[in-house]
Amino acid sequence: MEMQGPRPVPVWAYLVSFVVLGSSLSFAGPALSHLRDRVGTDDGGISLIFVGSSSGYMFGSFVGGRWLDRGRGHRMWALCLVGSVVGIAVVSQIGELVPLVAVFVLIGLTGGVGDVSGNTLVVWSRPDSPGAALNALHLCFALGALSAPLLTNRAIAWSDSLWPVAIPLAVLTAVCCVVLLSTPSPMKTRAPDHGPSEGAAASASVRRGQLAVVSLFF
Repeated sequence: MEMQGPRPVPVWAYLVSFVVLGSSLSFAGPALSHLRDRVGTDDGGISLIFVGSSSGYMFGSFVGGRWLDRGRGHRMWALCLVGSVVGIAVVSQIGELVPLVAVFVLIGLTGGVGDVSGNTLVVWSRPDSPGAALNALHLCFALGALSAPLLTNRAIAWSDSLWPVAIPLAVLTAVCCVVLLSTPSPMKTRAPDHGPSEGAAASASVRRGQLAVVSLFF
């Protein structure tokens, strides 16, 4: 009897996941005036949700890579997707500014971890030629971001609330989670360690300097 190999990594699920990610990280802008009026603040106050979301995103991006090295990328990504959808549903029920900002910190956190997960796992799943999959991944993020204003507009028009935004995203999330949780996560391919060399150390120093400059710019 012929043995079957491991199931292929579902790149299409990665792409659909980034549609969810793009929408969940972009709906705040179109919903800004609605959220401002509901919590009873001004433009300066409601802008704190962007501070919260960005802060959570930066922290999630920082810690996400460390969690991926543990080999449970699909579980972590599925958890991020669920967290994003739940966050949108919770946002639709909050009527005070401070809890609202706190939830946007969590949405940003799940978005940062999910962004790192997607880009990393796509490369690990296609180590020889990840370029096309990465381009498609970013395209799907853009599609999600473009859909956010439409979803937000229709949700407010039909129900005067944001909870309907979570419905289509929850459907996509459910499909992705089933696929991701039933498929082993790709693992990092490590090159053989031949010991440190003077050239490698100098190259690593240059890369750290370049990373510091790019980080300072952003």
